[in-house]
Order: sequence, then structure tokens, then C-alpha cells
Amino acid sequence: MEITLPQIDSNPADNFPAGDNQWHLLYTTAGFERTGTFKSIDEPMNDQDADHPGERNNIYRDPINKIVLLNPPVTCVNGGPPQTNACTFATGSARQNDDHSISYSVRNWGGRCVLSIRVMVYAPISEPHWTDTHPWSEGSPFIVIVPEEATSATVFGKIRGENIYFTPCEDLSPHDRERFEYVDKKVVPGLGTIFRFKTGHF
Repeated sequence: MEITLPQIDSNPADNFPAGDNQWHLLYTTAGFERTGTFKSIDEPMNDQDADHPGERNNIYRDPINKIVLLNPPVTCVNGGPPQTNACTFATGSARQNDDHSISYSVRNWGGRCVLSIRVMVYAPISEPHWTDTHPWSEGSPFIVIVPEEATSATVFGKIRGENIYFTPCEDLSPHDRERFEYVDKKVVPGLGTIFRFKTGHF
């Protein structure tokens, strides 16, 4: 059976411990990019007057990306003649509800303008984390703790100079069962899943 090696580093060999008879866990967690992209949520406002103001109250949602309100959160661009600045007769406000939604209100009682809500958008990413290295040996039990917040996990190790990797789970692949025996697991709230395995003989 052909197994594809997860390539976290440019050189796959760098995923394995430098020392023999050691292993460590690579796990990923969900996060967001550190550098965002600017986005303007535009609300074009038509000609209005004091007796008939225009008003919009909306919620902007982005279920995938993280959105963050900028300061100032609302800006205005005049849409009419420059000698009559419609932005003088417009106002707006916005509130961050959570990482994926904002509420805003815009209002005008003059000429045409565009009220814009200013946000930064951060795309989701998978962040890798390495645990410390631990010793293991042929035919011996060992414990793997997969953190509760992990979205994936892979054990990388070395025994007798051979690079080995596998996904900690109850149902090991046929290839992994040739080298490891699943013993049991325990889920600890706030910590994660504690797996017990036993190495085979190489």
C-alpha cells in the first residue's frame, strides 16, 4: 500500500526526530492569517430630505473568514455636486458581533452618497504545532496525547534508524497495524484524547 507522507517542511526528512528511538507529534489547529485584506461594504444612498431620511440596518456575515472592523468603521463619499457635500447629512455606525459578523446602521437626509463599512478580512489557515520528542522502543507501550483543539495529528518517529509515521486513531490502517498495536483511548475534556499504543518489532 502506498502512503503519502504529509510534507510540512520542504524536506520531508526534517519531520522526523534527529535522534534514534524517538518520536514526536505534529498536530494542526484552525487559525487565521496574520495579514488581512481590506474590504469595503458599500451602501449607496439616494437623494433624501429631512422629512424622508434614508436608513438601512444590516448584519454582514462571513461564515468562513474572520472579519475585523477598522477605525473609523464608517466612511462617506459624496455622490452629488461637490458644492453640496451630501456627507454632511449622513451618519453611520457599526458594531463587531463576533469573529464572523458585524451589525451596522447608516442614515442620510440629504443628497446622494455612499456610506462604506471598513473591515479587514483574514482567511482561515491550518497552523502546525510540534510536541517535544519522547523515547520509544520495539515492543514497548507508549502514550500519544492529541490536544482537544487539534484538527489533525501525525506521529513522526525513528526506530533503529528507520523513519516511521502514522495517524493516532482506533482504526489503524493495514500498513500501520504491521508496526503498531492500538491498546485503548481516553477522552479528557479540556485536554484531548489520550491514546495508548504498543510498538511492534522492526
